[in-house]
Amino acid sequence: MCWIELGRACQEQIAPDFRLMTPGGMPVTRRQFRQRSHLVLMFLPDPSAPAAQRLLAGLAARGPRLAAAGAVVYAVAPIAGAPVLPVPVLPDPGKAVRRRYAALLPRPERPGDAEPFIVILDRYGALAHAARGALGRGEIADEILNWVQGLQHECPE
Repeated sequence: MCWIELGRACQEQIAPDFRLMTPGGMPVTRRQFRQRSHLVLMFLPDPSAPAAQRLLAGLAARGPRLAAAGAVVYAVAPIAGAPVLPVPVLPDPGKAVRRRYAALLPRPERPGDAEPFIVILDRYGALAHAARGALGRGEIADEILNWVQGLQHECPE
């Protein structure tokens, strides 16, 4: 996975709102985090794949530090009924949310339809950081934590 250099125009975009349901039936929207939390959305084609499992476990292990930095983390997947995972998975069966968030990225950096990507929104809903590509590297969870901690310094409560 490689981090994308976002231009000023990308970083000043407010991400579109969405409404997805947790497996338990609770709605999740982008607006509910506005002025409260940074939001990390990981768009994963298959959250049960081994590389995705490693990433999700790494993020779960860093959960207290992510929470201390004011971040909430969700995986977004096209499948409903994903197995129980260490990070909540929001089903996006029609991939509508995935398409809207992929469109926020600079055109040459937009992920393919089956390519994993991550967006990190600041507490105001603006696109702050993004990455795309294979999940093979083990340090992605640390990189996400570092970006979120940096946002906490830039956008304190």
